[in-house]
Amino acid sequence: MPYIEVNGIKTNYVDEGTGECILILHGWGASIETFRPVIDYFKNKNRVVALDMPGCGKTEEPSAAYCMNDYAAFVNTFRELLGIQNPVLMGHSNGGRTILKLFSQNPSYPCKKVILIDASGIKHKRSFAASVKLYSYKTVKAVLQCPIWKNAAAPLLEKARTKFGSADYQNSSPVMRRTLVNIVSEDLKYALPMISVPTLIFWGDKDEDTPLSDGKMMEKMIPDCGLIVLKGAGHYSYLEKLGEFLRVSDYFING
Repeated sequence: MPYIEVNGIKTNYVDEGTGECILILHGWGASIETFRPVIDYFKNKNRVVALDMPGCGKTEEPSAAYCMNDYAAFVNTFRELLGIQNPVLMGHSNGGRTILKLFSQNPSYPCKKVILIDASGIKHKRSFAASVKLYSYKTVKAVLQCPIWKNAAAPLLEKARTKFGSADYQNSSPVMRRTLVNIVSEDLKYALPMISVPTLIFWGDKDEDTPLSDGKMMEKMIPDCGLIVLKGAGHYSYLEKLGEFLRVSDYFING
């Protein structure tokens, strides 16, 4: 796979096929390879470009924690470096969140169509149990930063992360943990009416990471939008129902 330097980060990507371009943005902790069946299908009809986002797959981590403005700037620079104009933007989970951020900054973003898949970006109030876990971890962290706990802090803090943190948080490096905190703290619901191009949403009705209610809200608030509910599928609905996803998205993209 080729590499390109994007905003100081060595970035892994693929650029396959010819024709109208589809630019694919994967979700948190995933990589190009989670979209390999989609790439292999569409490269026979379209130019398909996909990249490993910072800190994912074979792309370097950023030197400091990212926020959503950084992700948007990263994708913009990448698109410009590869000469991509008016692509179809396809984003899963955090990739969908990045698309929302791009339109929040520019409602006339150079894009022909949008496909959102189990997209994140809508912030929810925490349940009581989730709040207890979060603040318990913060309390433990504050205690362990006291000088008298200095030598024991690292292993104990790791145990606290394991006990109280989410799987995504536990599996991330320190800079990516801070990045995750930054991105989930921003509510991008306000950006939904700013998406000015035809939009298709896919959602698994069994998704426990981003609930189907988010997809229904997006369908209601995005002006030109349709929602496809993939029955029995979870957060990676496009893989679990690959045939249905490919048929419908192909018709939406290529007609």
